[in-house]
Amino acid sequence: MLISAAGGAIIERVLIRPFDPTDHLPIVLITFGIAAILEAIAGWKWGLEFHKFPSPFPSAPGDYISIGGARLRYETIGTLVAMAVMVGAVFLILNKTKIGLAFRAVSSTLESSRLVGIRVGPTLMFGWALAAALGTLGGCLVARQTNLEPAFMAKLVIFSFAAATLGGLDSIGGAVIGAFIVAMIQSLLVGYGQQIPGLHWMKSNYALVIAFVVILVVLLFKPEGLFGTKRIERV
Repeated sequence: MLISAAGGAIIERVLIRPFDPTDHLPIVLITFGIAAILEAIAGWKWGLEFHKFPSPFPSAPGDYISIGGARLRYETIGTLVAMAVMVGAVFLILNKTKIGLAFRAVSSTLESSRLVGIRVGPTLMFGWALAAALGTLGGCLVARQTNLEPAFMAKLVIFSFAAATLGGLDSIGGAVIGAFIVAMIQSLLVGYGQQIPGLHWMKSNYALVIAFVVILVVLLFKPEGLFGTKRIERV
């Protein structure tokens, strides 16, 4: 996480800062290019075949707790606890520290932040470093539960967008709730869809399609998400 944070800060300082922060298209293209380069380097170094990643938590067949007939694995418990700690830490950083408050101000109104003396460049560098560190933690937690290969995070990004869009792009707690809702929708549609005659074609690889549908529906009917802040514009 420390190495990733340093890498995120360097990327922001060298490749992102020369561009206008309000113009998102160049930044999106640069980040996609960096991701492609890193995936190619990882494929050259470790190969393109699937690998197994060890779990940081006990993951043997008998490592679970039975609650009401359901089995809750230690690995699942550890992942949920790590997620709760991560969300709590991000909440405290953004709401109880000066750099966090400055980052919220910059993300809300860039020009006004400059006028009140906030150093926009270092503040955005902090945001990139924090995002890179947390992304690394999330990747390590998920890598055990999927096939580990250079591009394994690409699908997870789509699921993350679906959860954040549903919960609200400016709500941390909303994104977490949105993630559980998206996961529940996918599990129910894929699991029960195979038992319904008209939906017998639905398999696990359609989970990505479901995520795209969630994003589309939310953007069409409730762009701010379930818990996001509704934007009001003067006409």
